Amino acid sequence: MNAAKPKRKLRLKPIASLRAQLDQEERTVLARRDEECNHRLNRLFSVLMLVQMVIAVMLAIVLTPRAWNGATASVHIHVWGSIILGGLLGIVPAYAGWYHSTNT
Repeated sequence: MNAAKPKRKLRLKPIASLRAQLDQEERTVLARRDEECNHRLNRLFSVLMLVQMVIAVMLAIVLTPRAWNGATASVHIHVWGSIILGGLLGIVPAYAGWYHSTNT
């Protein structure tokens, strides 16, 4: 019979103690790579914000009920208002994430 091996616990060290063990060059490289990663993620989420906004506008126009005035139908004014307000609310963080992603 095989004796069950005791499971080893994984012990993680705090990041601060790991960074203290690095020399200056390693800290510089780590900080640069961390900044590059943050920059790419900010730009990715900026693009995702704009894609989300475009899809929401398309769905709002296609799926919303139409307003009827006699024999003519049109998209209701509230739909256009929500598209404009939603677009403005989506463009501001996308702009900030794209053009100001390196600011900390």
